[in-house]
Amino acid sequence: MPVACVAAWYVAFFIGLFILSAAESFCPKGQMVSGMCTAPWWRPVEKSIFCFSTGLSTILVVTTGFFVAPAARAFVAWLVFAIGSIVAFWMAAGGFAWAGCISAIAAGLLTAFLLARSRYARVPNNSVQPTAACSAVSGG
Repeated sequence: MPVACVAAWYVAFFIGLFILSAAESFCPKGQMVSGMCTAPWWRPVEKSIFCFSTGLSTILVVTTGFFVAPAARAFVAWLVFAIGSIVAFWMAAGGFAWAGCISAIAAGLLTAFLLARSRYARVPNNSVQPTAACSAVSGG
């Protein structure tokens, strides 16, 4: 499961880089300094992309953990959310990226809540199947 969750995180990371690159292409040439956009509108756009990307990564990681789990999917979704929240707080405290932290926690909370209440949270237990002997005894 951790490998799938890390892969989901990388998918969100590369989507975020693609969106950031696409947004940067709208920066006027005169406002590009050493490869950085210095337009007045750039900082809010960049922060919005970061918040979107952190939220997307949370959604993908929690959802991946949920669907990869063979059983106790609701528990796994909440566990992945809790671990991700700890990581988000740790990263935000180190780099003062509180907007991304709030975005990640809000998206993760909503995702875990919706997945835990979904019909996919209840995986049928196929480990106990009636055998031919049981069918003969029960008359079936």
